[in-house]
Amino acid sequence: MQNCKHHAAPPPPPRESGVSCQRVSRDSVLAPSLLDTYLTSSVMASSQVVGNQILYMHLRFEEILLDPSKAVVLHRVNGAVPAPNHLAVQATGRKDVHGVWIPPAPSESIVGEIKSAAEKAGVESVRIPGYWYLGPEIAGACGKSEEGDSQEETVIFYLHGGAFITFSAHPSDPCMPSAARGLLENTPVRRILALEYRLSSLNPQSNPYPAAILDAVAGYLYLSKLYKNIIIAGDSAGANLALALTRYIVSNPEIHLQKPMALLLISPWTDLGLSHITEGSSALPIVRSDYADHLEPTVDGPGLSEYAVSAYLGTQRGLEEEDPYISPASRNIRDLKFDGYPQTMIVAGSAEVLLDEIKTLRDMMARDLGIERVRYLEVKDAVHNFVCWDFCGQQREEGLRGIGEWMNGQLGEKRVAMSADEK
Repeated sequence: MQNCKHHAAPPPPPRESGVSCQRVSRDSVLAPSLLDTYLTSSVMASSQVVGNQILYMHLRFEEILLDPSKAVVLHRVNGAVPAPNHLAVQATGRKDVHGVWIPPAPSESIVGEIKSAAEKAGVESVRIPGYWYLGPEIAGACGKSEEGDSQEETVIFYLHGGAFITFSAHPSDPCMPSAARGLLENTPVRRILALEYRLSSLNPQSNPYPAAILDAVAGYLYLSKLYKNIIIAGDSAGANLALALTRYIVSNPEIHLQKPMALLLISPWTDLGLSHITEGSSALPIVRSDYADHLEPTVDGPGLSEYAVSAYLGTQRGLEEEDPYISPASRNIRDLKFDGYPQTMIVAGSAEVLLDEIKTLRDMMARDLGIERVRYLEVKDAVHNFVCWDFCGQQREEGLRGIGEWMNGQLGEKRVAMSADEK
């Protein structure tokens, strides 16, 4: 009998060409090359196949390879390459991506539950990088990339995934460039600010909750001084962070932060606790079907999600079962409300182990906001975070097409402002 472990949401290793992004049959033989050792940031993973049954990568986290003097985290997929983090704005080598420093949030902007949690964790707002991704019509143009023609222009504030412990907003990341390009090509948005928020680790313990939320507040403050129409977007753990940021803005009107125009959630990780680990749940794919997502929450022994939750929460472990800033779709939290949230789109794959908790979020938001303000798109047989991976092909295209239709329809009255000389 497998032990129930917390389930997280980092993307899979890059796959060889010709490999489908669809669910993998447990009766099929998986080539060992698809389960190569995978190291990203603080993550060392060695995959394992037991018979014909695929178990999600067993992960060892004893070695945290961080070199602050070089502001580099080792990030390896069959070879080591530098991966940017919050310690420095890294060169991008691209005309369509530009890095900037984002100042820390002023103390008067950190209030309520998040202020209390920050004091308990001993974290505070710090200066962090952000990366502007630009549409082809403005990439390389004169002037600062963050300065549009009008404050009315619609922009996306993007929070990347990676279980709060890995991946980056920088274009060298395996996921972020695909997500940004897909949104710029399929929506009316021309500018995306991706936040390089602090990642958590256990050994050494660093940047625990709510450090990432403090960074998100700082990034949103910075962006709201430039633009009035902001869509907060995120994938996986980044979508969790997007929900937390929105809750913070809505719950604390005294800080006078403008509400986001809309919310886009891609494969959101919405329950860091165990409330969705029940018989027949999507979180237990081994009992629900012959197919599996690339995430597997119930492996024996230490798993990625167990580490990720412990690293993210630090000394405040246990809050995942009771704090809506951490588990916004937990079944254990009474009177969980989404009143005041903006119109929202949720994108999921039918093969996700997170599917049940995503549907719980959908139902809660539709209950409080009205079904007409919550758009839900579920793509058949798609796995976790499929929108952010080029190799997911037609499934990715279907997801992006749905996002584009939502923005062009629901947000039509506030489309990107275009100056006369750009039309």
